[in-house]
Amino acid sequence: MNPLDCHVYYDSTRQPEPSAACGDHVDLAADPAAAGRLARLGLSPATDLPAVLLTEPDGKVRVVGVRLTAEETVRLAAQEEIGRAHV
Repeated sequence: MNPLDCHVYYDSTRQPEPSAACGDHVDLAADPAAAGRLARLGLSPATDLPAVLLTEPDGKVRVVGVRLTAEETVRLAAQEEIGRAHV
């Protein structure tokens, strides 16, 4: 299986930029139009950030994590397991 593309969504007016080593950091304060993608997935930019989306190269969403702690964001962005204790 090919590695998935990673997209970390956050709002710099409410939280610091996640330290996740991920290819695509999306700050909704700087790019408000990006909130539309989250909304189409049924996610709320007001309550579900930070969020990590792992997608196939063609854009198909495979994994979504929302309301993540800093540690969970880093682990999910690295495509590591987040054990049951953290779910």
